Amino acid sequence: MIFAVRPGRVVALHRQRGAQRWETSINSPIVASPIVVHGSVYIGAANQQLYALDAATGQQRWAFATQDWIVSAVAVAGDRVIVTSQDSRLYVVGAETGRRRLLYETGMGRHIGVGPAVAGERAYFGTVGARVWAIDWQATTYPWEPALLFWQTNLYLWGLRSTPPVQKGSVWSRPVGGDVRHTPAIAHNLVYVTAAPGQVVALDAATGTERWRTDLRMVITAAPTVAGTTVLIGTQDGVVCGLDAHTGVVLWDFKTAGTITGSPIVAGDTMYVTSHDGTLYAVTRTQ
Repeated sequence: MIFAVRPGRVVALHRQRGAQRWETSINSPIVASPIVVHGSVYIGAANQQLYALDAATGQQRWAFATQDWIVSAVAVAGDRVIVTSQDSRLYVVGAETGRRRLLYETGMGRHIGVGPAVAGERAYFGTVGARVWAIDWQATTYPWEPALLFWQTNLYLWGLRSTPPVQKGSVWSRPVGGDVRHTPAIAHNLVYVTAAPGQVVALDAATGTERWRTDLRMVITAAPTVAGTTVLIGTQDGVVCGLDAHTGVVLWDFKTAGTITGSPIVAGDTMYVTSHDGTLYAVTRTQ
């Protein structure tokens, strides 16, 4: 078992005995969970670095520098690691080398406070500024291309270019009417996002077209999860709502006594959810 401690330590424990196997100090606050894939631990920190550690020993394999805090878990797709930072940029780096493969900028004021969700060749994420983005994570940008894009954009804004430039990796972006502060969920060829103050929105994964929208009239405090044909949403009021994944209709709700900040998990016919009331709930579906 591998986990991170906020002051800046990554710790590995023996799964059965609980004995410590190794500990690595990052020397910077950590607010995102680690991801373990193919023998490597990937984790970002407040010192603007993405780290790859050996899962067996905790030794650093490489570090990649962004330009702001990394506050969300990364995603791994194929031989690449996808990471967002609060500098309004998404980075794709080689999982083995730590070298940058793609740099994608969302623009000034559109800070990315969530990690990406990956399905096939697409990565989906939302931003402050009320937009959801789909990009091709397999695209590659070269060192000189960001500067070229900057000047092409300025030429368009000055009226010296007739069409806006298209950024490498772009597939679509759509406004959703509120800041997106949680990682999307993907299922049924739809992208499920939560937008402030209490909106749940389903977008077509291929085109970004809005399929449905539901206003829960509660502040959403947990990332959406999908179990079968139900979208699960946790709220500040301590309520878990189950929405029909195809229509957005609220099918049921379950009330706890505290805010829910961790996404519900479903195993078999049981939903597990933690609440700030200090209780772990196991909820079984009834006929």
